[in-house]
Amino acid sequence: MTQQIQVVVVDLNMPVMDGIAFIKHLRGLPAYRFTPVLMLTTESQESRKLEGKKAGATGWLIKPFNPEQLVAVADNMHAAVARRRDAMARGMQAAADHKATMQAQGSRTEGRRLVL
Repeated sequence: MTQQIQVVVVDLNMPVMDGIAFIKHLRGLPAYRFTPVLMLTTESQESRKLEGKKAGATGWLIKPFNPEQLVAVADNMHAAVARRRDAMARGMQAAADHKATMQAQGSRTEGRRLVL
């Protein structure tokens, strides 16, 4: 049995692939579409934060930090992603319900024509 990853913590500056490229790659994998990603870095420029957000970073924590900050940010990110996932599921269910209703109505009105 494999264990699902709850939160990914990545640094912006890494030797082989920077954090932005890593996040873009990760977001391309369906299994990690909703996984919270925390960018942990010394970089504090707004342009870098925006770049990270556009890539799919869920949060940004600037070093140095204390362990309580890390846990609090990770918990908040996880809760926010869960809310988005639940909202999306509700929206998908509403769309499916609407489609079923429209199909049921269509079968009752089949053969009728609307004249304007």
